Amino acid sequence: MRFSLGGLFTVLGFAALLHTTYGVIKHRALLKLLQEEFTTLPAALMMELAIASGLCVMGAFLLAGSLKVVMSSKQTISSDMGSMRMDFVAFGTRARCIPVEGVPPLS
Repeated sequence: MRFSLGGLFTVLGFAALLHTTYGVIKHRALLKLLQEEFTTLPAALMMELAIASGLCVMGAFLLAGSLKVVMSSKQTISSDMGSMRMDFVAFGTRARCIPVEGVPPLS
């Protein structure tokens, strides 16, 4: 089994995220034992979280590969065929059948 650089970064990032999670759980357990209130994480855990997240993002970018060019088709599609919303089409055709004259004003 062969790993690419992106796969290696992703695996290392997720392993570091798991280690950071374990460190946070241990820190919270220590605070409970000391009967102190949780305010923020230690700087070392925050730095480890930032590095692990960066590794995961970098690995995802490297695994994704290059972008492909989107080619549009030559035929033109009218606006009513582009979005087939049959509810609005049916409402639009029924609205033409309402007589305008003879309708009492709304006041």
